[in-house]
Amino acid sequence: MRRLTADNPRQQQCLASIAPLVAAKLAELKNTIALRQTKGFQAASEVVMTHLGKNIMNKVRAMVAEARQDEEQLLQLNLAAKESDNRNTIHSVVLGDALGGLVLVLLFGFLKLELARRYRAERELLHHRDHLQDLVAARTQDLERTAARLHLQAVALQSAANAIAITDRHGIIQWVNGAFTQLTGYSEAEAIGQNPRALKSGMHDDAFYKAMWDTILAGRVWHGTLVNKRKDGGLYTEEMTITPVKDGAAITNFVAIKQDITERERAEEEIRKLNTDLAERVRLRTAELQTSNKELEAFCYSVSHDLRAPLRGINGFSQSLIEDYTGKLDATGVQYLDRIRLGCQRMGQLIDDLLKLSRLSRSEMQWMPVNLSQIAQAVSDELRSTAPERAVEFKIANGINAVGDPALLRVALSNLLANAWKFTGKDSNPVIEFGTRSEGRTSYFVRDNGVGFDMAYSDKLFQPFQRLHGMKEFPGTGIGLATVERVVRRHGGRVWADAVPGGGATFFFTLEPDTEEYG
Repeated sequence: MRRLTADNPRQQQCLASIAPLVAAKLAELKNTIALRQTKGFQAASEVVMTHLGKNIMNKVRAMVAEARQDEEQLLQLNLAAKESDNRNTIHSVVLGDALGGLVLVLLFGFLKLELARRYRAERELLHHRDHLQDLVAARTQDLERTAARLHLQAVALQSAANAIAITDRHGIIQWVNGAFTQLTGYSEAEAIGQNPRALKSGMHDDAFYKAMWDTILAGRVWHGTLVNKRKDGGLYTEEMTITPVKDGAAITNFVAIKQDITERERAEEEIRKLNTDLAERVRLRTAELQTSNKELEAFCYSVSHDLRAPLRGINGFSQSLIEDYTGKLDATGVQYLDRIRLGCQRMGQLIDDLLKLSRLSRSEMQWMPVNLSQIAQAVSDELRSTAPERAVEFKIANGINAVGDPALLRVALSNLLANAWKFTGKDSNPVIEFGTRSEGRTSYFVRDNGVGFDMAYSDKLFQPFQRLHGMKEFPGTGIGLATVERVVRRHGGRVWADAVPGGGATFFFTLEPDTEEYG
């Protein structure tokens, strides 16, 4: 343009004025783009809305129009003389217009592309912002859950019944719970920052504490019982467990859990004293029992020898009178002598039964597995041999086993089966049964269909010399059931009966403690 208007100073001056305006427009565009990149679309829009660029372009257009007008006037003045120059001037004017329009098109095209790029960048920023907000929300939820969990743990530790203290690696207290302050008497503020050696009672030597520190510094758990001192000077006994806390391989803290066992120790000491007293009392009682047993043995010996000798004499002399003086005695005298001999024999049987009963209480128990079915079968065979003419049906269950003293259990079964044999003597179809039943525990029974008895008198059954039937009807000494009760009681069980007059009787017994009976 300068070359085309080189012959026109006005046009040269006009172009010189347009150049800084174009430079200003380009600077304005560059500034707008920079604001868009640094401060966003809104800041760039605010600059555009100031119309600075538009004003610059209006000035350019005005100056171009003025130059064009000057050229047209110059053209009219030189039209005739310089037609060729006129055409050049027209071309220059057209070229100037074209150049100005091209600049405008390029500027607006560049601005449009920049705005489109900025729009895409904003969309991406919005997308990243949404994603970041989602991440922040998720992380916030994780932190809230972690905080709730930590709060629960803190509350649980603070509310724990056992005293808890956390120290650093050197034993300085960093945290305690409420139970610790109650146990020691030190408040939380007084305890934190202190060393637990303030609780020492002087009851343990240095070797005790060295062993404890050697254990926990080696990374192992220490557990022990020690006596400590409260703030008020009172002593208490505690069980303590110290657990090392590690960060990787390094020990950073220790957690001590304490349980006050002062009352338990006091109770155990009281129990030890009571046990000692009880042991002494048992020793004295045992000595008394041994003395009583010796006296009882002496009494039994006296009964066995001193009482039997007169009885043998009475029985022998009565027999001699019957044999040697039969012709001199009438029937009444002989009957009296028979009754004397029968009384002596019965007295002898009573002495035997009493001796057997006393031996049951003094004999040592021999515990072992016992087949009660075999014992019952052997006793039934013995009973049959005493009266082969009797057709008694025995129903003995197989495989009945127990744990006890076989000799004593045979005595008990012999008495029960012998009773059933005796009291079915008048029955035409006697049946004797031995079996078991289970109602929470195993009980054994001997059942018969004999004469039975009235349950109103059942409290007398197991007392020595107590009889519910007359001697003439059913002979006996009244010791059998007392013997059974003594055997069963020595096995930790109990015995009872169920009967109906004329409908038979059933005797039950157990060989283990009855929880209902003995609590």
